[in-house]
Amino acid sequence: MTPVGRYSVTPHHADRRLFRRRRAGRPMPEVIDHLVSGKQWRGTSTRFSDVSDPNRGTVRSQVRLASAADVDEVVRVAVQAQREWASWNP
Repeated sequence: MTPVGRYSVTPHHADRRLFRRRRAGRPMPEVIDHLVSGKQWRGTSTRFSDVSDPNRGTVRSQVRLASAADVDEVVRVAVQAQREWASWNP
């Protein structure tokens, strides 16, 4: 479980709540994606976790969780970037 403020939320529960919000026609919280090479990137995961306002006990946004394939891709991009950075003169 991921502690969020005074609440604990598992990714599975966050997914169910997101589905219920969509079905009820309520406004969706902002989704925070990954940042790779200075650009927002969704990745392949469909799992989310809540970001809560502990003062109000409300969900402020959703953060997209990374899958194993997402982590592999980000590491590949970072290794390529490091090779370029290593050639720069400080």
